[in-house]
Amino acid sequence: MEEHGLAERCQVLFSPAWGELEPRELAEWILEDGLPVRLQLQLHKILWGEEPGR
Repeated sequence: MEEHGLAERCQVLFSPAWGELEPRELAEWILEDGLPVRLQLQLHKILWGEEPGR
């Protein structure tokens, strides 16, 4: 992000990979590092999990 100045050029969204990283852990990293990003969650996965067709 810093190397390419992304935060100054566009809004940066961080999203945890489902089943790989807990959203809380990513949120804590963002806060600890004071990153100028937004946390994005896959709401359909939170609501319906792996249920097909959703």
